[in-house]
Amino acid sequence: MATPEQLKELKEYAEMKESWTQMKKSKAQQEKRLATANEEIESKEKYVRKLVKNEKEAVGKLKEATKRLEILENAESKANEAIEAHRTLLEETKLQKTNVDNLTEISSKRLEEINESKKLNEELNSNKIKLKEEIEQIKQENLNLMKVKDEYQK
Repeated sequence: MATPEQLKELKEYAEMKESWTQMKKSKAQQEKRLATANEEIESKEKYVRKLVKNEKEAVGKLKEATKRLEILENAESKANEAIEAHRTLLEETKLQKTNVDNLTEISSKRLEEINESKKLNEELNSNKIKLKEEIEQIKQENLNLMKVKDEYQK
């Protein structure tokens, strides 16, 4: 039959073991969330790069439209066509400007999301460090308990 001290030690050991199991589960969950956050960041970065590329193309198209507009305005023999083309190009320019404005707004939002994800990532890393420290402390306490147990058994 175990002595009250042994029962107390066994109870403490069981509590530490349960705590250790919970910490391992928590660590696994945090690592999973970190991996998910990293995937989201990569996805958002890819999306932002695509938006930037589209924005550059839109600016290029806008420059081309402006050049065509100038040519049509200078062509006296095609004044009626130039007026009609001017109206068409103006509408395209407005749509492109709206698209550029929308892309800029989306890019800003995505950048905010990326920054928020980075903050969460830093928090997860901080929690990971804390968990590692707690794990080391528990390991040390476990070693001390094992020493006490060994001494008690002698």
